[in-house]
Amino acid sequence: MLNANTINFGNIDYNTLANLHQDSLNTAEWQAILPVYRMPADTDMKDFVLPQPGKYAFKNNQLIFSADTPFLGHSLYFARYYRLHDESNAWDVMKGKWKRGTPQYVECTFTP
Repeated sequence: MLNANTINFGNIDYNTLANLHQDSLNTAEWQAILPVYRMPADTDMKDFVLPQPGKYAFKNNQLIFSADTPFLGHSLYFARYYRLHDESNAWDVMKGKWKRGTPQYVECTFTP
């Protein structure tokens, strides 16, 4: 983390990151690919929480998410990186059109 409202993602595949960097994605499109959430008290409900509002930017070969408001200390947050299937593309992800069921994702939890 860079400051109280920023998190950097440095473990994304370089080729994937380079492709995303070339695209001009808006916030809603970024949140379809890599949303950041505050963990709800009932973790069974985490599929229903809204993403943290914020902005995405690239710096030094890393993707940086800056939340509109600071992350709360001692609270648990999580980010999901939705991996595309070989026959899918980024537009399918952004439109919510998935092939062969639910998309796969990698989830990472963090405490600021």
